[in-house]
Amino acid sequence: MHHQRAGGRRCFTASTSSWWDSWLGAFTLAVQFPCLLSHSTNKDVSVQQIIQLGISYNLTARLSSQATLELTEVQQLLASITLTQQPDRRTCKFADTTSKLNTGAIYRASTYSGVSSRIYNYVWTSRAPTRVRFFGWLLMRGRLQCRANLYYKHVLDDDICELCRQQPETSDHLIFHCTVAKEFWNHLGFQGLPLPSVEQLWDMPRPPTIPPKHFNTMLLLCCWNIWNHRHDVVFRHQQPSLRRLLAACKEAARLWGCRLRQRDRHLVDVWCQMFVMH
Repeated sequence: MHHQRAGGRRCFTASTSSWWDSWLGAFTLAVQFPCLLSHSTNKDVSVQQIIQLGISYNLTARLSSQATLELTEVQQLLASITLTQQPDRRTCKFADTTSKLNTGAIYRASTYSGVSSRIYNYVWTSRAPTRVRFFGWLLMRGRLQCRANLYYKHVLDDDICELCRQQPETSDHLIFHCTVAKEFWNHLGFQGLPLPSVEQLWDMPRPPTIPPKHFNTMLLLCCWNIWNHRHDVVFRHQQPSLRRLLAACKEAARLWGCRLRQRDRHLVDVWCQMFVMH
């Protein structure tokens, strides 16, 4: 809570907490003077009470040396405060324009670490459907339930890829290096380009034939359909097929077109042309 000024005076009612409201600067007295707080006999005392009666009445008889120093500082601050009859005006950075609490703002503040996440920016700013963005988050965090991860967790007896039967099925192998996946990326024009780890998908080189706008969305579309193609082979006992994978990508691109802004939907036609099997 921040106080309201009126005619050079500050107005506080009995509803303003002396310890827990921010009425003297940006921080509460509880934060600024923790030692003095520990000597308080009533931590719910109001500003009005400590102004009228003095803060000492709310403290224990004996104070530590640090609490005594903090008391002197608080008393100097209180000397400039004069009560008025005007009501308090409370403000909060988590309130919306109607002064109602905005839980979204609280969530963002509580989860923000101060460090920007490249994975977050790459995945959650894409135009992919929510479940595909969640898939992309797992993929780039190394949490995808591929055979290598399941083998590591002792769920499977081996980690050999069921599509090529040659290498362990890591996320990198499945998305970039398995036989069908390699043919797929070559078909799209990535042949000869250095492919990154899936955990750094933002470093994926872009062939000149692919538009830069929504490139992250197109890559997530490709990775998602490679994953689904793998499911078709493993669980539906279909044969690996580049033609079927490209057709699935083309169909998904058409469906995802509605997720793009009207001015960007021409990109879908470009993507679909890339997914044509000549």
